[in-house]
Amino acid sequence: MEKKTEALSVLISNLIDKHILLPDFQRNFVWKEEDTQSRLVASVIAKMPVGSILLLRSDSKDYAYKLIGCKERKTADDLGVSGEILALLDGQQRVTVLTNAFSSVVFEMAGSANNLANQNALKRRFFFRIPRYKESVGQIEDFFQARKLSVPWIDPEKDEPSFLSDEIVDAIKVINFNATGTDCFNPFLNPPAPKGDLVNFCSSGDKGEYLIPLFLLNGNNDTWLTTILTRISENIQMDILEEFDSKSSQEERENLVKDLLTQEIIDLADHPDRICERTEFFNELKKQGFKWANDVKQYLNSCLNNIQLNQIIVDNHNRARAINIYENMNKGGVPLGTFELIMAKFASVNTENYYEKLVKNIKKNRQYPIEAFSFPLEFDEELKKWINSEEYNASLFLKCLDEDNDEINSAYIEAYLDVISLYSHNPNFDIGKNPNKKDKDILNIDLIKRNMILAIEPKDLNDKCEDVCDALDLALFFLQMRCGVRNLKGINYYLILVVVAYILLNPKFRYDKLTYNYLDAWYWSVIFSGYFNTDQTERAIICMNKLIDALNRKDPSWIKERRKDIFNVSYFTEKDFLLLNKDGDETGIYPKEFLRDVICQFFLAETYTGLFDSNIKLNPFTEFALEKHHVVPLGSVKYKDEVISKGENDTELRKKKNFFLNSPVNFVYITDGENKIISDDKLSDYSERIKSYSARVALGLIGNFDAQTEEEFKTILSNRYDHIRGQVEAHIDKLIP
Repeated sequence: MEKKTEALSVLISNLIDKHILLPDFQRNFVWKEEDTQSRLVASVIAKMPVGSILLLRSDSKDYAYKLIGCKERKTADDLGVSGEILALLDGQQRVTVLTNAFSSVVFEMAGSANNLANQNALKRRFFFRIPRYKESVGQIEDFFQARKLSVPWIDPEKDEPSFLSDEIVDAIKVINFNATGTDCFNPFLNPPAPKGDLVNFCSSGDKGEYLIPLFLLNGNNDTWLTTILTRISENIQMDILEEFDSKSSQEERENLVKDLLTQEIIDLADHPDRICERTEFFNELKKQGFKWANDVKQYLNSCLNNIQLNQIIVDNHNRARAINIYENMNKGGVPLGTFELIMAKFASVNTENYYEKLVKNIKKNRQYPIEAFSFPLEFDEELKKWINSEEYNASLFLKCLDEDNDEINSAYIEAYLDVISLYSHNPNFDIGKNPNKKDKDILNIDLIKRNMILAIEPKDLNDKCEDVCDALDLALFFLQMRCGVRNLKGINYYLILVVVAYILLNPKFRYDKLTYNYLDAWYWSVIFSGYFNTDQTERAIICMNKLIDALNRKDPSWIKERRKDIFNVSYFTEKDFLLLNKDGDETGIYPKEFLRDVICQFFLAETYTGLFDSNIKLNPFTEFALEKHHVVPLGSVKYKDEVISKGENDTELRKKKNFFLNSPVNFVYITDGENKIISDDKLSDYSERIKSYSARVALGLIGNFDAQTEEEFKTILSNRYDHIRGQVEAHIDKLIP
């Protein structure tokens, strides 16, 4: 391992020469905020350390690459590079911002705005603001002492400034440009704007300030940077001379001269005795202005040449060490994920981008087996037609992919890695009597550990990708159809998705209705028994083994054992606990909030109609926006002399974990429109308007509900608990008689 510190200018040269490249498996450029970028630039101008970068010494054939700040993926042959290169493992965000701020390299390498890694974040030019000589309201602080044309340091290259990075952030001016605009600083302007236009733009003094273009600090721009600084200096000199002329007495002129000219200039003056005369003063002022412009340029160049950007370089054979270093450097941040390492492995043997491959497979159109449909919906011909059209895709419907940015949900990636590891290392679905036994030939917990995921062969990564995406999509369809899940976030234990997807990878199970009935019964059994509350990974492996065994033998005995525990678990789904009758205030233990969701999801999967409009069909695929509704509204307790709600509004009551109407059993999905209609109605008011039997079943409202006291309302919720439990038990018993 090698450590060194190099000037930013050298780093930029290495980027230009393609000696440092961004490996294709790196995550996207994410430092989009203008303030974040400005603070980093300010740190450089204040000569502060800006962190470290981690480089992996590699053969150019090892990976596919991107040029810094660019999104186009290229091979070594595309780039015209061979032999050894340095792959940037950590520091992409910093290096991209610094390169973009202090050079035009990113724009030159991109060639067009469309090839920028993030257009909104990179179509920016950075300037340092210099105030005009004459004070104006809101003017920036004079950090470089432009008003005196005398820098506040002796040696511009070696001295540290008196200001800190936080103090000069406001002096960093960021100007966003339009790629098709005519701004003189637009790098994509065709033909390029004359450099004279940039000189005029920066030295005009508009809005009471001059601008030093920081992007001229690198490359063959020394002449133009000098010209701009000289022009700024000349304009300041003219303002000073105007003030000199405005002084009415010799004493005022002498005081101005003494205040402005440095002792060095005074001592070296050609005619020190006539220095307060206009011509001599102007001659000496020009010398001082020339020195100021040169000192500022030297200082800014020294910021780039002496920047403390530490480099850690690791040899390719120590790749695992490099990854570990990366993770240690990013404690508290985002570590180099397993998926990025998988992409790196794939890139070493295949020129296709693995992320793009995954996105393509997620988006593909699919047909869904009729065996997966629930009993209430398998006869809905209109719904079946829509589901098997190009309009529906379970993975997209459940928000596994942000289609605007082609960004895959991290929970999906996590599930994908687990499933492809299981499938790669155990493609024959071999099970053992002891799921915890460390036997590579059976389904066991080791198969979803990181080292086994990283041990997946590149061929399996390629060949099994589509199959795994198909299985995950079918699992998501099952969870929506049978379990009422409408968003990936609605899967309360992500390993449930892994279990179902791995089972459905087996073609023997995929088109058998018994499979979906067993999975359906298993799902509600483990959800309402709290089976996954502890040891989730271990229990997921147990479930896979037991379910495969049950399906092979067509024997649901193990699922029935789980069914015995539903609504019987202390401090989870037992009646008094869910109804908030137990000592939550003393123990600090309250029902898990996700139980509200799963109760709502259960009834949604059973399907029902709108509360007041029986033409509205509520099911997991409904187009309506759904909201969790208090079956007994909070407004129901607002009756005369009721102490519990005195002085409290609905918002405060909703937050109270111990308020009995916030019990998980008091929730059901209804449309947002109906939720607004009910508003603060009492249960007795709105329940009379519900005519649909299926809606009343979903609400558990069979009978008279003209309650008047807290105890009567608690009785309603007690009955609803019994109703929910009965519905769930009956549902499971119907699936596995």
